[in-house]
Amino acid sequence: RVLSVPVGCGKCVECRKQKARQWQVRLEEDIRVNKNAKFVTLTFNERELNKIEREIGKQLDGYERDNEVCRIAIRRFTERWRKEYKKTIRHWLVTELGSKNTERVHIHGLVWTDEEKEIETIWKYGKIWIGEYVNSKTISYIVKYVNKVDKAHKEYTSRIYTSKGIGRNY
Repeated sequence: RVLSVPVGCGKCVECRKQKARQWQVRLEEDIRVNKNAKFVTLTFNERELNKIEREIGKQLDGYERDNEVCRIAIRRFTERWRKEYKKTIRHWLVTELGSKNTERVHIHGLVWTDEEKEIETIWKYGKIWIGEYVNSKTISYIVKYVNKVDKAHKEYTSRIYTSKGIGRNY
């Protein structure tokens, strides 16, 4: 009989590396089937960031507050998308803190849509950048944020926000 079963903590470097590898495989398999993935970077301008932070109030602080801002913005973005197109936008998004100047939270990831121009209109929180194509290098780039350790923000842990069923065919 087994006396103990090892269970990952999900917080140490090894657990985060394992999580990143699993997402790497799932995302690569998904883009093979679903060809309309777009690489995006979503940012926040000062006004919109402050507006969401005022809504949160004093409930959270520090890095949890940054990730909560992203959670609210992504939820509202997907709700606006659903209202406009009568279906949700498939997405895999990960948060990151900026390292230069503002150290502001922003989001990297993939969205699956053919309505590229509408992403900027519906995001509404700041500037966006949309990549030309998605391949394994793109996926490696975004997945690295799952286990990124920032020298200036060692306690920060990124969050993944994703649609159900990403990589389902794998």
